[in-house]
Amino acid sequence: MFQKARILLLIVSLVTVFTLLLGCTPPSPSPSPTPPDDIERARDLAIMKANDAGNAVPTNITNWTRETIPASMPGGTTIVKYHGVSNGDWYIDVSYTTGLALEYTDYNVKIQFDGMPAIWTGTITYEELYLIVY
Repeated sequence: MFQKARILLLIVSLVTVFTLLLGCTPPSPSPSPTPPDDIERARDLAIMKANDAGNAVPTNITNWTRETIPASMPGGTTIVKYHGVSNGDWYIDVSYTTGLALEYTDYNVKIQFDGMPAIWTGTITYEELYLIVY
């Protein structure tokens, strides 16, 4: 009788432990918003500069698709292509040289609308992304 009680207690204990392990996972932390990376900041700053230059580039596109074409070797050029839709298709290409320290990285940006020639091209520097006041 005592042996059966120990076996039954062992089985109940194991079932309880497995149930706790499988069913009670710790809550995952809620994701905190991440700041945009430098490439997204360069894209957004280029949109602002294009608009300041008299172009009507929409600022309300929130769902940009992003494709990264990595450099084939260190020190090569990486291209990040964005596509967004607002009264047509917008394309923004951001290219930069890999392997440089961030403070030496410049982002070359080209903005196009619906396959037309570029409506704005320019360079966004690290200093423009992070205005440093002395």
